[in-house]
Amino acid sequence: MNVTSAHSEKIEAALKTFIANPEPYLIGLESPLDLRELAAELNALPMFLDFGGCYAIRPNGEIISFDWDEPYNLESENDPRIRNLVLFQGAKKYPKLSELVPSRLPDAEDCPHCNGTGMEPMNKKLGFDEERIVCYCGGLGWLPK
Repeated sequence: MNVTSAHSEKIEAALKTFIANPEPYLIGLESPLDLRELAAELNALPMFLDFGGCYAIRPNGEIISFDWDEPYNLESENDPRIRNLVLFQGAKKYPKLSELVPSRLPDAEDCPHCNGTGMEPMNKKLGFDEERIVCYCGGLGWLPK
């Protein structure tokens, strides 16, 4: 992903806004973790959270991940499917970052899990009206080759 200086500025602005919120963003662990403090320390905007950890983006466009029980053990994310998921889901939280969501390339395939709808079928089976379970494709409806 090519991150322009305009993209970097938008990521940085979203990160500053996230960090500036005075209300703690607590992750309920045995010892609660304040995601705002962690975001400031890591210089990374939380984009997608799951039961095991977090994916975040740095102003230079690097997507990192960490587990809740080891928040300083960072890994750079290079899997295109995961990166797409993070960017798409993150753009839902931070609409100004929507231009980071990749466009579907001609060689992309419809997601076999949602049949290209972007909605994980388990949501409907469980009676959820909104997306609570994110599809394998991240909600895009397609997978990179």
